[in-house]
Amino acid sequence: MKTKRFIVFFFFFLTSFFSFGQNANFNADTLVGCIPHNVSFNNLSPNATSFQWYFGDGNQSQLENPVNTYIQSGVYTITLIVGFANSPNDTLIKNNYVEVIDAPNANFSVTNNGSDCENDNLYTFNNQSSNASSYTWDFGDGNTTNLINPSHTYSSSGTHNILLVAFNSHCFDTMSHPAINIFENPIVTANSSATFSCDSNNLYNFTAATVNNQSNLVWQWDFGDGNLSGVNNPSHNYNSTGTFNPFVIATNSSMCIDTFYLNPIENWDFPSSSLSADNFVGCEPFSTLFSIHSTNNTLS
Repeated sequence: MKTKRFIVFFFFFLTSFFSFGQNANFNADTLVGCIPHNVSFNNLSPNATSFQWYFGDGNQSQLENPVNTYIQSGVYTITLIVGFANSPNDTLIKNNYVEVIDAPNANFSVTNNGSDCENDNLYTFNNQSSNASSYTWDFGDGNTTNLINPSHTYSSSGTHNILLVAFNSHCFDTMSHPAINIFENPIVTANSSATFSCDSNNLYNFTAATVNNQSNLVWQWDFGDGNLSGVNNPSHNYNSTGTFNPFVIATNSSMCIDTFYLNPIENWDFPSSSLSADNFVGCEPFSTLFSIHSTNNTLS
């Protein structure tokens, strides 16, 4: 009887000894991610000799350290069943262990509400992204913004590449736009041969050029009296008196323009007058009243 009890006790001791610490255990590298989400599972079960994984999406594996790719969003429960050489199988279930979310999709359209010239453009960006919660725009000229639907004006010429980055809590997506080309404005300077004359028939000479040496320009002069000219360096006779405000507009081949306003021109006639008296003959003491009359309305 003592021998039988000893055998039972010894068998229980051996079973407990070899079963101690032989439990199913595992972890994973990334528990949250976007579609497609690759998760590497790491077996932590000591002395295990066989493995049966259930990934919660219908996939399974018998590898010790498998990788599973999730292609649908959701929360997944992971099950690992491990076998041992000298003890029963053990099972570990981790509920809602892996979360897979929809990946953001960056998308947008662009509208230009102005020209393609410096400072005369206004681009509006219509954000059409999905599954995103925040955004970063790069306009390609050193300026950025985090607005959802921004607008932007380019002040410098050149080729500008647009980039949108759309983020959610764990992932991001990018979209670029064909380059926006901004053209240089002509920078006009102009002068007149005079800004004042007492001869209403004086001939004024006008000159215009561009500081940035642009060529193939179309010039449009407005002399301030209703007369126009398309000559680069015109001459003009006002043939009337008054104050005139001339300006010139230059347009380049990209239809970019600049306007230069010259100093006002004062154009008057020489004074012309006559003298009169109320009495020309009389006896002493003699008095008379003299009057000066302007014949061209130039005296005041």
